[in-house]
Amino acid sequence: MGRSAELREEVRGQIVGLSQAGLTVRSIANRLSIPVTTVQYTITRYRKFGSCSSLSRCGRPPIFGERAIRHLQRTTQGNRKVCAGTLATQLTQSMGKSFSMKTLYNALHSLGFKSCVATRKPFLKSIHLATRLKYAEDYKDWVGEWGRVIFSDESFFTLSSEGRFVRVWRRPSERYKVECCHPTFQKGGGGIMVWGAMTAAGLGPLVRVNEKINAEKYCQILQEHLLPYMDELGGQQTCIFQQDNAPSHKAKSTMEWFARSSVDLLDHPACSPDLNPIERIWDILERSLRSSGRIPSNNDELFEILQSCWNDLRATDCAFNLVSSMPIRLQAVAEAKGGHTKF
Repeated sequence: MGRSAELREEVRGQIVGLSQAGLTVRSIANRLSIPVTTVQYTITRYRKFGSCSSLSRCGRPPIFGERAIRHLQRTTQGNRKVCAGTLATQLTQSMGKSFSMKTLYNALHSLGFKSCVATRKPFLKSIHLATRLKYAEDYKDWVGEWGRVIFSDESFFTLSSEGRFVRVWRRPSERYKVECCHPTFQKGGGGIMVWGAMTAAGLGPLVRVNEKINAEKYCQILQEHLLPYMDELGGQQTCIFQQDNAPSHKAKSTMEWFARSSVDLLDHPACSPDLNPIERIWDILERSLRSSGRIPSNNDELFEILQSCWNDLRATDCAFNLVSSMPIRLQAVAEAKGGHTKF
């Protein structure tokens, strides 16, 4: 037979109060529907110790004392990507005692750590932090001006998703800390490259790029697609063009093309996809592609699906909402001292 639940402290107080009021043990037991032995034990303990509270109990001391907890915290923060098994081995060697994985997880959870998939963010050097912070300061007063900006970018889509994840130990508030993120770098692969542009008024052209983008190819895209898009928006005098710092974007011949075409450029800090709203469009496109139910068997079908998803987005207000978030994005960069943000 299992042990019965311990009486609540307020019930013990009722027993003592009724006893002091002159009721017998059996009368109290009948009134409160409690066994007579329990009532008698509660009254006896009160007379002996003068309290209804539970007595302190002895027990096995915790394996992770205060010193071990501090050591665990330092070890985890020193290497966020260490797996639980390796962490347990390191702690066993340093502490000289063994413990179960459940004990380790309980200790980590008591410190606020949970095993989470690392957020993929660009690798930021100190110079990137400085330029991002300066950008946030330079344009912090812009509000309506962002409506004139044409945001552009290239993105690579594959026939199958990557599905590569890295887990790290972090607290909920540490998602965007450098040591808790998984850095991403430019790379190639199978699939297709597309170039796109957008403003607060909506999405512009989506262009398939069938070859590697160099300065010559990039200028061709701008000539054939950007200038007509600017004409639709009112001409070069009313627009500001944004691009990142890819080599083909900053090539001498490309900059000469911008000068000949009278296209005003907006500076953009390196490694700052969170300051380009079209990056969110690429993410939405990727999700739409994977959830469309259509599995492309070649690059032509892949672009057909992407174009369909792109056209569906044109009917929404996502472009306006994303561009309107620029002041909030800049504020987040300033608060992070140029570091990663949630965008």
